[in-house]
Amino acid sequence: MALKVTVIGVGLVGETIVHCLKERDFPCEWPPRVAATRERSKVLAGESMLVEETTKDVFMGADLVLFAGKEGAKGASVTWRKTAEKAGAICIDNGRDFRLAEDVPLVVPEVNADAIKEGVRFIASPNCSTIQLVVALAPVHRTTRIKRIIISSYQSTSGWGVKGPEELRRQTPMALESLENEISLPVSHRVHQEPTWICKFCAPPDKNFEDFANS
Repeated sequence: MALKVTVIGVGLVGETIVHCLKERDFPCEWPPRVAATRERSKVLAGESMLVEETTKDVFMGADLVLFAGKEGAKGASVTWRKTAEKAGAICIDNGRDFRLAEDVPLVVPEVNADAIKEGVRFIASPNCSTIQLVVALAPVHRTTRIKRIIISSYQSTSGWGVKGPEELRRQTPMALESLENEISLPVSHRVHQEPTWICKFCAPPDKNFEDFANS
């Protein structure tokens, strides 16, 4: 029986999720229900789809909810998790808000699908680089227990969503004009509400590092 799927968020991640549902012939009703902060039409997976405004109604009857966006300053899952669970849906969150929550399984199916216990209705998905890493390391860890790993991960600006590549495109011409000099341009544009310079840098030079050395 085809699943009723609701996708929350139609940024880069949400668009890709809808595309993958179609490309992989996922057993769901087509088109999936799609919602975001405001109602509009948008081309997704090559088709014009109605994007509904996110309200409690979009979760009614859903078997599976895929969170892939934000509601204002918060991740969509922070705002709508309880509503989706009360509606009876199983939820998978692509955002970072619940990755370290003790009551939420952080799952890579190829590695720890058994972490999804009976009755679990909310599942967190790790960062993309983490997924690739643990899939490769899991067989090694099972054979010879790994005690410590030191990783440096250099990720694309698209990880910030649409605004990341836009900011990089804005900065690139300025960087090219100043190749002979050290960049010392004032930065006024904000990505995730913080000014930062990303062009020509592996790590934003003016951002504070969070716990676990995330920036």
